[in-house]
Amino acid sequence: MLTQYDLENIKIRLKDHKYILSRFLIARQLTQTLIPDVDASRIASHLKKRLIDENKRQLTQPELEQRLFDMMRLEGFGRVYADRFLVLQAFHQRRYPLLILISGIDGIGKSSSATVLAERLNLPHVIQSTTLVDLMQHLGPHRPAIPSVVPGAAPDEVIAVFREQAGVVRTALEADITRAVDNGKSLIVEGPHLDPALYTGLTGRAPAAVVPFVMRVGDDRFRQMIRLLPSNGRPELVEASLLIQEELCRTACRLGIKTISVDGRTESDIVTEMQLHVLQAIERFVGDSLDVHD
Repeated sequence: MLTQYDLENIKIRLKDHKYILSRFLIARQLTQTLIPDVDASRIASHLKKRLIDENKRQLTQPELEQRLFDMMRLEGFGRVYADRFLVLQAFHQRRYPLLILISGIDGIGKSSSATVLAERLNLPHVIQSTTLVDLMQHLGPHRPAIPSVVPGAAPDEVIAVFREQAGVVRTALEADITRAVDNGKSLIVEGPHLDPALYTGLTGRAPAAVVPFVMRVGDDRFRQMIRLLPSNGRPELVEASLLIQEELCRTACRLGIKTISVDGRTESDIVTEMQLHVLQAIERFVGDSLDVHD
C-alpha cells in the first residue's frame, strides 16, 4: 500500500541540474559500500521519511549527503561507510572505467560469484569466457583455432594449451575492453580461460582500475566437487585442471594478485571479500588519479 512518503517527491540540486530523490537508488549506492541490503533499504526509507516530516522538499547534493551520513551513523554505519560512499561517487562521476577479472578452473563458483558481485556493485556487464569460446567454435571456417587438452598430455603441454586458449580469449575480448576503457564503463570478465598476466598492460585513452582475482580450491575438495559434473569427471581432465590452477596461483603470487579460496566458505563470504578488495582498489585508484590531477 502506498503512503504519503511514496507519493511525495524531494528535489535534489546538483550544480545546475535537479533530480528526484530515489530511495531505491540510494539503497543501491549504500550496498556498494558493503552495507547489507536490509540495512541499506531501511536507511534510505528513514531518510526520505524524515525529510518529508521536516518539510525538506528541496536540498542541495551536499545537504543530502550530510543528512544521509547522519542517518547512516544512527544506524551504526559511520565514517568508513561515508568515505566509501564519497569515493565511489567520485569514481563514477569522473567516469573512470573498472575492469574486474575472475580467473579459476571450471566448477568452483566463478560465474555465480561474478553475478552476485555485479549485483552488489550495480554493474550491468558480465562476460563469461566459456560463452566466448563456445561462440568462436561455431563461427565456421574462419573461427580462431582453440586447442584442447589431449588425454595423457604432459604437464608442460597442459600449461601450453591453457596459455594458448587464454591468448585467443584475450584477443576476442580486446574490443569489449577497449570500449569499456574509452567510454568509462565497468566490466566483469570471468572464466577458466583467463590468464591474469595478459591483462596487466591494458591500453586505451583513459586509465582504468583493473582488479584481478584468482579463485582456488583445495585439490581433494575439487575432486569431490567435480564428481557432480559427469562431463568433466574424467581423471585426466581433473588433473589437468589442477595443473592449471597451480599455474594461476603462481601467476597471482608473482604479480601480487588477490587469491580467493573457496574451501569451506559460503558464497556470501567469498563475494564480500571480493567486494572489499574492489572497494580498496577503487580508493587507491581515485586517490592516485586525484594526486596526478592536483
